[in-house]
Amino acid sequence: MCPAFSLDRFRRPEYTGENRCLPCTATNVGIAAVAGALVALVWLPAGAGVLAFGLLAIYLRGYLVPGTPAFTQRYFPEPVLRAFNKTDSRPVPPANRPATDRPAEAPEPTFLGDPGALLSAADAVEPDPEADDLRLVPTFRAAWHDRIDRIRTEGTEERALHTLLGIDETVHLDDENPDGVVMAHTETRPVGYWESRAAFLADLAAAVELSSRYEDWGRLSVEGRSQAVNGLRVFLDRCPTCDGEVVFGETTVRSCCRSHEVLAVSCVACGARILEVDAPETES
Repeated sequence: MCPAFSLDRFRRPEYTGENRCLPCTATNVGIAAVAGALVALVWLPAGAGVLAFGLLAIYLRGYLVPGTPAFTQRYFPEPVLRAFNKTDSRPVPPANRPATDRPAEAPEPTFLGDPGALLSAADAVEPDPEADDLRLVPTFRAAWHDRIDRIRTEGTEERALHTLLGIDETVHLDDENPDGVVMAHTETRPVGYWESRAAFLADLAAAVELSSRYEDWGRLSVEGRSQAVNGLRVFLDRCPTCDGEVVFGETTVRSCCRSHEVLAVSCVACGARILEVDAPETES
């Protein structure tokens, strides 16, 4: 009896799925199409077979031609790589791609693009007398940590998520991804993506606490709400999931064909990435 044939042994998960590189995929699809067309000039069925084999290889392995990542990194212009990387198939944090739901009966308070002003109005942050910066109001810090602990232990994530998103649809959570990200979606669309469960809990707890302190919270768009809670993550002094130490620093994020510098807030104990933003470009 012949053993069952499986394609799993040919898969390269490090280059497929969430890790698939669009520049590499586009390059290899083009190569497969050209190869198939050339062979088809000699014999049409063979050309179709070459194209089908190439597409299957790209689907399973992420590339057809070995060395594609090095090729694209060397010869593709940086703007092209950047444009491809921005076209991510995953839903992104609400702060970066908001849902369109917004109460229509009243205009939104004019804090969009200035989360610091909103947080100040909510008595969440205040000027730091020892630095030219803001700091958390001590009472808000204590309340925020208490909200994090309660959501984490009581399992009230979905209720808190509605406070953040402000939508009436049923929201489903996907928090069992191998890379630790948390995704939220309705029956028809993605509505949120967080770098980690730690970031997810921090945002939910912040939204619940801010909604109790800022009377116009219900009039804010999802973009306005998420800008506010996202801005608070940089003030965390302990990890929302394991209570470990949180550090702030600059690091390099690499995909298979490009790298860029980011400013990151991470947990020393569990490694959770709590916040990640592009580092400002330095003038040469």
